[in-house]
Amino acid sequence: MTAELLTIGTLSMLTRLTPKTLRYYEEKGLLVPTKKEITGYRIYSYEHVARGLLLNRLSGLGFGIQEMKAIIDVIDGRADRSSIGPIIAAKVVETTERVEELERIREVLETTDLERLIDMSQETPKIVEVAPIRIVSKRGKGAWAEVVPRLMEEVYSAVSSQPQARISGPPMSICHDQEYKEKDQDVEVCVPVTGRVVVDEDLAVRTLEGGQVVSAIHKGPYDTVGEAWGRVFKFAQENGLMRNGPDREIYLNDPTNIPVSEVLTEVQLPVERPPTP
Repeated sequence: MTAELLTIGTLSMLTRLTPKTLRYYEEKGLLVPTKKEITGYRIYSYEHVARGLLLNRLSGLGFGIQEMKAIIDVIDGRADRSSIGPIIAAKVVETTERVEELERIREVLETTDLERLIDMSQETPKIVEVAPIRIVSKRGKGAWAEVVPRLMEEVYSAVSSQPQARISGPPMSICHDQEYKEKDQDVEVCVPVTGRVVVDEDLAVRTLEGGQVVSAIHKGPYDTVGEAWGRVFKFAQENGLMRNGPDREIYLNDPTNIPVSEVLTEVQLPVERPPTP
């Protein structure tokens, strides 16, 4: 084998990057084959091995595509080395926040009273401060009962196929419309994650903003969750709170493993106090 005859399979084995990831990095201009045949057959050189290992390492440290591009630009002489400093500093801050987020999750898991959670099905809505959370999500349009399960399956499939990614909490849906639509609801489905995640362009890895929400737990089938939403909106109105973002539903247990009467859904309405005149 000469220096110009590395196949994508061989490069994948040497760099521990899947062929799908290598094609993704090619698309983003981070690791371009030496040449590409009309048939789509890619040919790499041994120089690509070092670049692939570097990208694997950067991805494992949590750097995103744009950050990796900036670092590659420095290595290839297209940018000054001083530009790396702010990138590293921002990553340290982000990592610290993720560690704190995991600590909060651990505390919740250690202190959650499941019996009390079940009893919350009819309790008065309350104002809760929710923390920012890193998620993998996909957005789409369609009938709610069709689009949410479909997007959820795609998101779970994308995350579960990556050994370094970990789902760190229950799935949720975000409604980007302020009214119900039978056929064209704008919905985003997401799962909290930790670890290295590489997704296709039709999915996103981002931080879901925190802040104050009015929260209530609904116990029962999904088609009756409107009962909880009614209580939440009434509570917000009575307490002079303004809506401050799209509605969220968090699915606290798996409906495929329990009776439909035991399904738990937390509804969250982001809110803020109106400005003082």
